[in-house]
Amino acid sequence: MEKPQVSDRPTEPMVYLALLVRQLEREGVTAASVLAGTGIVPRELSDRSLTLSLRTYLEVAARARDQSGDSGFALRLGLGQAVGHHGIYGYAILSSATLGEALEVATRYAGLGVGLLDLTLRVTGEFAVVSVQPTTKLGDMRPFVIDEFLGAWAAGMQAVGAAVELSELRLDFPAPAHRALYREAFGARVHFDCDAIELRYPASALERALDLSDPATAALCRKQCDALLARLGETGGLVAHVRRAVLQTPGKWPGLDAAAERLHTSARSLTRRLKEQGTSYQQILDDARKEVAIEYLQVSELSVDQIAERVGYAETSNFRRAFKKWTGKSPRSYR
Repeated sequence: MEKPQVSDRPTEPMVYLALLVRQLEREGVTAASVLAGTGIVPRELSDRSLTLSLRTYLEVAARARDQSGDSGFALRLGLGQAVGHHGIYGYAILSSATLGEALEVATRYAGLGVGLLDLTLRVTGEFAVVSVQPTTKLGDMRPFVIDEFLGAWAAGMQAVGAAVELSELRLDFPAPAHRALYREAFGARVHFDCDAIELRYPASALERALDLSDPATAALCRKQCDALLARLGETGGLVAHVRRAVLQTPGKWPGLDAAAERLHTSARSLTRRLKEQGTSYQQILDDARKEVAIEYLQVSELSVDQIAERVGYAETSNFRRAFKKWTGKSPRSYR
């Protein structure tokens, strides 16, 4: 089984591990048994000044998954996370003025949570789409990470009073044994076996005011979030940074040199660092192009020629070949 390719640097808040262990204890599994060999003792779980590595978190999460016997363990874990558990990141979302602002904050500062997923927000046609993509290879822990995130997202949107706004949840894996829990948590149309993970909101709802809006608190929290992201630096997720650089200017797709310049590094260094994380610039670029092309096909009336041009292909025939490679279908049959 492929193992996750994650960092050994201690950047993740201890609170996430504490929540995981607490839920497992409710099922009769002791903290000592699940923490064995990690170097972490139970009393340290309550110390919010401590951090741990993503590798350690996923090792413990794998044990929790195996010992729980509940396929919905990770989704329930996320659903049990309160906004305050996410620190200043959670309060930045909670104090947002509108749903649109809350989604922008949630995606922009996603690296301040468990830094394994990259979130991007774009408005396409009638939908505001939050796309979810792992920042690194997660191996057999991918379902756990996605489920925990989705549960936390549902709980967070419930807290800000926007849970009912979700129009559609699209997931890129088969329906699991706990599929009913998804529908219970989101109450929206839930689709499995899709080409991407997306949370879709009606674009018309983006300006809807939120009940707990506090402009002064929101501004302060954003400032602190910016400082925390700067402090995280490269540990905030290189793949996520590259992905944002690629999507920074819609319709314009930077080459390796241009992307490296945006990230204040050299093309050679960027290539080496991405290789160390099991990916490449071309792979990230292709993934972004695929995502944008699929969105245009699903929600716009643009012709295949026009979509090809917008995702960076001068020749439509090259785009058709690439799209067939990505999805197994031609653009026309996909639509």
